[in-house]
Amino acid sequence: MVGGDNRLNKILPAWLLLLLCGMLPAGIRAEYVLSAESVDTMALSVMERLYDSMFSGEYTVESLSADLYVKEKVKTDRKNLLLNIIPDMTRFDRKEDRYLAELFYKVHYMHNSLPDFRRVASLSTFGHSSGEMDLLLSFMMPNVYSEFLFKAEHFSPLSPSNVRFYRFETDTTYAPAGFTKVDFVARYDNMHLLSKGWVVVDDRDGMPITLYAEGWNEQCRFSIECNMGSERRERALVKSIDLAVDYEFAFNRLKIDAQAEFDYNSVQMLAKDGKLERKLDVTPENVNVDDSLLCDRMEYIRSKRRISLSEEDSLFYNKRGVLSKDVTVDRNDDVRENGLKDFLWQIGDGAISSHTLRWGSSDLRIYPLIKPSYLSYSSSKGVTYKFSVNLSSLLARNCMLQIRPVLGYSFKLKEFYWSVRGGLSFAPMKRASYSFDVGRGNSVYSSVMRDMLDYALPDSVSIKDLPSVYYRDFHVKQNFQFEVVNGLEVQTGVNFYLRTMQGSTEISEVEGLKLKREYRQLAPHLRVTWHPGMYYYVSEGRKINIGSNRPRVSLDMERGIRGLLGAGSKYLRAELDFQYKYRVTPGGYMYMRLGGGGYFRTKDVYFVSYTFLKDNHLRIDDDAELEGEFHLLDRVWYNSANKYVRANFCYSSPFLLFQKLIPSAGFIKREGLYAGALFISDLIPYTEYGYGVETPYVNIGFFVGFEKSSFHETGVEVSFSLFRD
Repeated sequence: MVGGDNRLNKILPAWLLLLLCGMLPAGIRAEYVLSAESVDTMALSVMERLYDSMFSGEYTVESLSADLYVKEKVKTDRKNLLLNIIPDMTRFDRKEDRYLAELFYKVHYMHNSLPDFRRVASLSTFGHSSGEMDLLLSFMMPNVYSEFLFKAEHFSPLSPSNVRFYRFETDTTYAPAGFTKVDFVARYDNMHLLSKGWVVVDDRDGMPITLYAEGWNEQCRFSIECNMGSERRERALVKSIDLAVDYEFAFNRLKIDAQAEFDYNSVQMLAKDGKLERKLDVTPENVNVDDSLLCDRMEYIRSKRRISLSEEDSLFYNKRGVLSKDVTVDRNDDVRENGLKDFLWQIGDGAISSHTLRWGSSDLRIYPLIKPSYLSYSSSKGVTYKFSVNLSSLLARNCMLQIRPVLGYSFKLKEFYWSVRGGLSFAPMKRASYSFDVGRGNSVYSSVMRDMLDYALPDSVSIKDLPSVYYRDFHVKQNFQFEVVNGLEVQTGVNFYLRTMQGSTEISEVEGLKLKREYRQLAPHLRVTWHPGMYYYVSEGRKINIGSNRPRVSLDMERGIRGLLGAGSKYLRAELDFQYKYRVTPGGYMYMRLGGGGYFRTKDVYFVSYTFLKDNHLRIDDDAELEGEFHLLDRVWYNSANKYVRANFCYSSPFLLFQKLIPSAGFIKREGLYAGALFISDLIPYTEYGYGVETPYVNIGFFVGFEKSSFHETGVEVSFSLFRD
């Protein structure tokens, strides 16, 4: 029996649909297929009706804005310093075992994206923080029909694309008339699936009224109950949440109980023609209660509190001195004073925790000095370490200043890297900003290296055997950026480079061209990026882009000029980059990157340093870390080609190989198959293939490379995902 779009069933018979599904590759077969093998007959009927409401679009949420109230209670049975380094947790005190917090958020959500939470007020007994936990916010998903239920990690059983991951059965013992209860259980023991649960469906319209689920991830087990709204526009939305989390990791044990209530301000459903509007207008909100006086904050909290405080909660607040600045915080009486332990806790907490200093509308965030995710290893780069600090300040209503120093060191190359990046945003509806980047980046090679490769015999001389004449790169980049129309951004500015000779200095002349120990370059810069179909919303007069499901195309150009600031090199560098990430299966994505570029109209000595093809030691974000790079290629090749063409492909999914070969391997978060090809003048082509595994604690990639038609080398890349921001 086949369920799904009734219109499709009328066009094609069931046996033909099954035949077509069988002919497709396993990874991209039709997903919305229910069979008698997976559910009983009654459960099949209930779930088909529920999924039909999804296809109709009547209850599909296009966009929404809401107020969210969260009350959390935390009890720490056992804790140590590692608890304060975990990014999705709050900061805990050594002497305190019980906590109570209330958090108030503004929530914005756009179709098929993650919700955006902005805290506007808080009240808590936490001594060093507000009690905000990303761990709890990850469960606050207002749209249960999304393919991913919680923070893009758990597959929702209410999404028709996830049917094949669950078994459904009707609970015949459920008594209330007019409602049907359907139990579900995961087919695999995997952290991306909800282990078990149930959904109660209203027989009148086939819509769920309550969803209960249990599941786990790398650090905790949880149970959650979501109650849906009663009004028509909120029938597809979560109205309240009861959450219980048992957290156990690195000898830490916590019990977290949270209650949440949504109050929806605006909800827009999918248009009848099935088209999505790519704009969510939110009434401007200028609430920043935490920076107000205590009396103003308490007035706001009382007006927005959705769950009344019990007498026990009020007494707990009073005992901890939360409601009055004049009351001393009362710690647990049964904790004995220990000066040495307190001192060691403070020292360790300072080394492994992020610290945020706030004054007025400015804040300075200092990232931990000791953090596993700062370390990484690859065969080509060796061991690398990086550290960063982030400063942001609101200078005016629509003017934000951000500065982020980044430090890095390569132990294999014995090179130190640093950079100070920042920007000043203005005209927020046009996403206009001034950005700068000052620092010492990757070493580069002059065009003389290019000439040396021309005269070297590739079959007898290895690139690693050539004399290493490289230059340290100091740069100052200044650019203005603005969005012309939605999705079309233009960046223009000027880049200055100072290159100083390092390494072997035995070669001072090549083919009659004398080498200088220092070169300066000055180059106007232009970048145009077109990302059509961009989803966004407007909040407090600021345009905030969410993302797009369409390809992104970028053109980057730089023109070297002579004369100013001692610059003496003329060249034109132009690069074109195409990136596309699209969904193939539930949780499975294909990433594609194509591009090319080169140096044209060159005179004198110039330095090969591409924007989209480089060995980046100071990467701040980890997007496309595996997909868009060459992992075994020696850094010399990046700077040795005056023209290049590249292609990278990657398919990643939580259910690729391990889950099928080893059913108990539920700790695998994602797997990826990787292929890349690079065409440059002396290496046509270089190809690289790889397989990567992402786990909760460490990411490992295995690669093999080929130069032309010959085997190059094999290698491995390891990065820590534990405690990653």
